[in-house]
Amino acid sequence: MDRAAPGATVVLIGLNPDPLPLTTDDVVRRQLTLRGSMIYDHPGDFTTAIAELPQVLPGAVVEAGFPLERAQEAFTGAAERAGKTWIRIGRV
Repeated sequence: MDRAAPGATVVLIGLNPDPLPLTTDDVVRRQLTLRGSMIYDHPGDFTTAIAELPQVLPGAVVEAGFPLERAQEAFTGAAERAGKTWIRIGRV
């Protein structure tokens, strides 16, 4: 959230039991738009969440895909990647 530019749209993907480090004051003063996206229909719901934002390039967010045999590498480096990381299972 700290990296979002003033006036940015932030897409929240999935559910998190921890509270967000965000206040309504942050949203209003920075003029942020918040969009929600459930992970259970990914990537369909993500696409829907950003559909109204033609300037957004999903490839810049959904950054790294790994085959199942490289799952450990995906988990190990996920925190260092700015975008979303996923593991392909099967012929995806």
